[in-house]
Amino acid sequence: MAMSFESWNDFLGSTPFRFIIGPDKKLCTIHAALIAQQSDPLGTLVNGPMSESQAGEVILPDVDEGTFIRFGQFAYNKDYTPGNPEILLDASKIEAGDGTQADDEGWSVAVAAIPDEPLAGGTSSGPGIHGGSSSQSPRLVKAEGGPRRLLRHLPTTKPKKDLLWEEFKSQVFPHKTGFSSTGEPRKNCEPEEDYTPVFLSHARLYVFANQWNIRDLMNLTLHRLQQTLLEFTIYKERVGDVVALLQYTYEHTPPLSHNVDRLRQLVVRYAACVVEKLAGHEQFQNLLEGGLGLAKDLFAQMLKRLD
Repeated sequence: MAMSFESWNDFLGSTPFRFIIGPDKKLCTIHAALIAQQSDPLGTLVNGPMSESQAGEVILPDVDEGTFIRFGQFAYNKDYTPGNPEILLDASKIEAGDGTQADDEGWSVAVAAIPDEPLAGGTSSGPGIHGGSSSQSPRLVKAEGGPRRLLRHLPTTKPKKDLLWEEFKSQVFPHKTGFSSTGEPRKNCEPEEDYTPVFLSHARLYVFANQWNIRDLMNLTLHRLQQTLLEFTIYKERVGDVVALLQYTYEHTPPLSHNVDRLRQLVVRYAACVVEKLAGHEQFQNLLEGGLGLAKDLFAQMLKRLD
């Protein structure tokens, strides 16, 4: 819902609140009334009895400048600009997922291209079933010594690994976007495009939003990351981009006793869908052997792939 004229009047007339960001102590200011609208913890920070509230200033040494600028974009516009891919110009120096020098051949996520084929007879199979195309027609078969019988092509059930991909695609994160929405994510086209900065811009903003309980921003980051992963082609050279996302996620989100953090859930489900691409990567193997909980969560998702 668009902000009312009165709300704009209130926050534009409020005193700018100062944020000292990162190790370089960059000064950023946002209208205090707008900050307070984002979440209860931020409202307390701005208007509460703490010393930061009285000074109108807070120091956030562990937040990087890019993340805070994206938060500022969201506060004013209900959207943000993700990071850009880095172009690695010398392709001969790009390491493949197994640590060897890569050639120009790319890997794409084959499971992502599974069509929803209709059943014989032209009805849509939906997300759970796919079978013959609508061009198939019943055929007559004559049993030896007997009358001819009408046989139809029976639908087949999708492999469970395909159903897991459908589950990843179908996740919904309700969110609001403003008039300056940046639209659909850009699809990577070359193995030289390092998407680590893109992935981490979403993940870091989620961690910030989670820390301050900014629910709308959490949902928006999850949606944007999901859509980016759906469009992402895993070239051999780019397996490390996904591993970096997994590592950051599991190092900066908490293990939950009765549930899985939503960012963890999103990225580990994606990892289970493309685990064949990740398996040979040394850093991925090290993550599984570490004590961050990735192996346990991945195992739970992999069970869904067993037919």
